[in-house]
Amino acid sequence: MMKYLIIWSLVILISFQTVLCAQGLDKEKLLQLKPLCSERINKQSSDYKNNRLLAVGTFLLIGVSLLPTNFEGPIDNNKLGIFSVGLISIIGGALTLFSTGDPVIQNINFWDLGLEEGDREIAAYAIMNNNAAQIRNDRKMAGRFMIASGLGAILLASIAASATQDYKNQVYLGAVINLYLGWGAFNNPDGSEIEMNEIDKELGLSI
Repeated sequence: MMKYLIIWSLVILISFQTVLCAQGLDKEKLLQLKPLCSERINKQSSDYKNNRLLAVGTFLLIGVSLLPTNFEGPIDNNKLGIFSVGLISIIGGALTLFSTGDPVIQNINFWDLGLEEGDREIAAYAIMNNNAAQIRNDRKMAGRFMIASGLGAILLASIAASATQDYKNQVYLGAVINLYLGWGAFNNPDGSEIEMNEIDKELGLSI
């Protein structure tokens, strides 16, 4: 009983797009996808693990690059900066190394359900669709934030009568960069979103 409650809780996460199509998910079509949605979830977990190792390697390289530092004598401004970067790198690497990560946890819990083929692919589709919707929402929110902060910086710089023009120019440059990045984040779908759109096209769910 609990298994099917979980299944249908996941199915409810299927996007509003499916409802507008006035049709349910076709298990046969889901089972014909190459790769299957369940396999894609497994790959997302593997990709996360690989990216985590890359991140740990980056932190390690930063830490190694600080080894030639002369540790003798009092800690001056230069050493303090170096030690701070080193400490952050060590902490960041340790946290990254020992963190499980949402994609990994999600994948483990998904396979632990032990679902049959059709139900498994429906649940996998629902999970992927929910993830893509969350990524899209976060991406657009980040874009709006960067655009708003860029516009706000331009406004503040323009009314700052006591600020030098050189400083204002630096603020304007940073604001323009924020606007550019924000516009790009808002308008460019993530890989997961693109993949989900392609899946929906294959299933005949695209509007």
